[in-house]
Parts: sequence; C-alpha cells; structure tokens
Amino acid sequence: MEQKEIAETMRLKASDREKRRPSGVWRSLRSTRLTIGLLIAIAFVGILGSFIPQNAEEDVYLSRYGAASYDLLRVTGATDLYHSPEALPA
Repeated sequence: MEQKEIAETMRLKASDREKRRPSGVWRSLRSTRLTIGLLIAIAFVGILGSFIPQNAEEDVYLSRYGAASYDLLRVTGATDLYHSPEALPA
C-alpha cells in the first residue's frame, strides 16, 4: 500500500509542475536567443551612432550621404540617437 501512495504523490507533484510551467510568451522572453539578439541590436545602433554625426546641420548630411540616404537617416532617427528624452508636459 505504501508504494501506491508514493506513486500517487509523485503523479500529483508532476501535475503541479505542469501547471506552473511558463507560458509561451514568458518562455520566449526568457530565451537566450532573444537576449543575444537584443544585445546585438543595441551594439549595432551604438556603432551606427558613432559613425554618423549626431545633431549636425542638414547640409552636412546632404553633402556626406546624399539626398536619398539623408532621408533614410532622418526618418529612422539615426541623426539623433544620443539624447535624453524630453520631459513630458505637465
């Protein structure tokens, strides 16, 4: 009788573990692949901001990169990567 009780206890513990398994979203947020991808993206943006002059006049970007590239830089915000966010209006 004792072995049946042990088996039942083990089965109940296994079902409790299944209930506590993280959901798919939580599992994705905890993944190493996501962490490495985000770190690479942050490094890439930091390097990009080091090579592109920040907060320069429009003519500097136009002479250096041309009109089409300047439009892309302006739209993506690559010309103003390093700044503090402005305070929200009260």
